[in-house]
Amino acid sequence: MLKFKQFSSMHLYSGKKNKSKVEILQESQALLGAICGVLVERSEDGSGFVEKASFGYEEQGFFYSFLASGRGYLEKLQEQEEPMIFQKSEFPLFSEISEFAVVAKIKDGLQFIGFIILEFEGSEESRKFQAYLLANFLSLPEKQKVPITTETSQGISGVQWLIHNHKNVSKEYQNLKQDKPVLLIGPKGSGKKTLARNLHKTWGRTGQWIWVDTIPEQVGKLEKSLLHWEEILGEEGSIVLGNLTKLSLGQQRIFYEWLQNSSLSKNAFFIDNGLPKKEIYPAFWDIISQNALSLPSLEELSGTEKESVIREVFRDLAISLGKSEMEIPNEVWKKLSSKNWAGNFEELKNSLGKAIWKTSSNLLNWEEESEGFEKPAAIGIQDSEDLDLPKCVEALERQKILLAEKIFAGNQLRMAKALKISRGALQYKMKNLGLL
Repeated sequence: MLKFKQFSSMHLYSGKKNKSKVEILQESQALLGAICGVLVERSEDGSGFVEKASFGYEEQGFFYSFLASGRGYLEKLQEQEEPMIFQKSEFPLFSEISEFAVVAKIKDGLQFIGFIILEFEGSEESRKFQAYLLANFLSLPEKQKVPITTETSQGISGVQWLIHNHKNVSKEYQNLKQDKPVLLIGPKGSGKKTLARNLHKTWGRTGQWIWVDTIPEQVGKLEKSLLHWEEILGEEGSIVLGNLTKLSLGQQRIFYEWLQNSSLSKNAFFIDNGLPKKEIYPAFWDIISQNALSLPSLEELSGTEKESVIREVFRDLAISLGKSEMEIPNEVWKKLSSKNWAGNFEELKNSLGKAIWKTSSNLLNWEEESEGFEKPAAIGIQDSEDLDLPKCVEALERQKILLAEKIFAGNQLRMAKALKISRGALQYKMKNLGLL
């Protein structure tokens, strides 16, 4: 038996370090003599696997049933170092001339992130070894691994840049007190909710994080809700309250009394968009304004600051979407920097995320949305705390359509079949979601 850990792939793939995984996989047809092959990696949300590259299958593609969930082979592949062999006499393969398929895992450090499948004829042991070398070359060594933190997945990068580099934001951030309620001010999409979540973790709170943007209007119901929220929070939780603009005088008075009397009021974050208020209860605003931080819009930043923030958000998204090698061409940088991001981080992240997702090369291909497309639609699933059901459904539909578009290279017939809807329904959804 071959001792796989003792061999290096460098001699076989010498001179290919600057090539992408897709290019290397496609070249393996000539390099290894594989009949057909596919590179599969875990999707960005961790819910399944996505085909990243293939050769030899043409338009129809092929599904390897032995790697389906519940068969046990995928789990076995993750546990062992050596590739696995699947004989045509026992398992369905794509090519009529193939004798067996080799499946080898791809890792990011010690983490299993995907696999390659290559069909061959001839010597099993030599093909098994060659597939191992290819998979090993496509894997990222542990010392090069770039961890994707919880903050990365929540899009904190742009806000982090502001609190460490923007003069006013940095000063207010350093002056925030953990033992008092916090007021976060800023326009829509400026990162207030994201910052509240980050402060909850940075301050070491281990309890639940609750987002509330629908405040009970009746005084009695609001008082009961505050007691219920306290039970859920405990000493280590945080509650984030939005829609301050719509609070009535009665609601503000109840909050003021709660802030005066409850020991858990220090665990509250209040989110304000800075718009004019219809009614103001001065005592309430006096308390929460004592511990406040204001986040600017992207258009309030200088040119250099704006470019730095865009760079941070792009790099964060590229890593989280499994495209850490992607770069932005100069002409795209000019477009991104000159665009007026009215939706701030929300619009920026969704636009960049969509472009990264759909770009097949290592150079970002980004085009500005057409005029009239005002609402930035989320590219991923909404936060579990978000109770806006239509928004969550729309985000999920958008994510799945983009995934199908990527897997099937924009072939709408194959996309519709995979999504189990008609082509007409697919086109209707894509039009409404701004994907056409």
